[in-house]
Amino acid sequence: MRVLLTFFVIALTFSQPAFAKGWEHLAERRVTYKEDTDRVNINWFNRDIHQIRLKSKQGIINMDSITLHFRDGSKQVTNDLGILLKGKTSRAITVPRHQSRNLRRVTFKYKSVGNQKTDIAGITKRGIVEIQAKRR
Repeated sequence: MRVLLTFFVIALTFSQPAFAKGWEHLAERRVTYKEDTDRVNINWFNRDIHQIRLKSKQGIINMDSITLHFRDGSKQVTNDLGILLKGKTSRAITVPRHQSRNLRRVTFKYKSVGNQKTDIAGITKRGIVEIQAKRR
């Protein structure tokens, strides 16, 4: 019994970082092969966001910029996020503490790497990007 309890405590200790991540799914977008701009409106119950990041669920996505729009009309632009491969995430974009409850929408500029011919041939696939958020 004591060995089982020790094993259980050790298992919880090493699995703790997985629980501590706390990234929530906000939205999912399909990325075409041309440069595209999408926006995600933030609902009132999704406010109080601390950080935002993107995760590539399929395909290779070339991220251009993320713009955070606030209720008072101000913006925070982050450029050059790089290329996201399948299963990889972008760096976390931190929302200013005094603006976290005022976040109205998030705008993304990106494009998928490849073209329609390589999609049909099965070489590259259209990208699917997931927008994730972490609350305070």
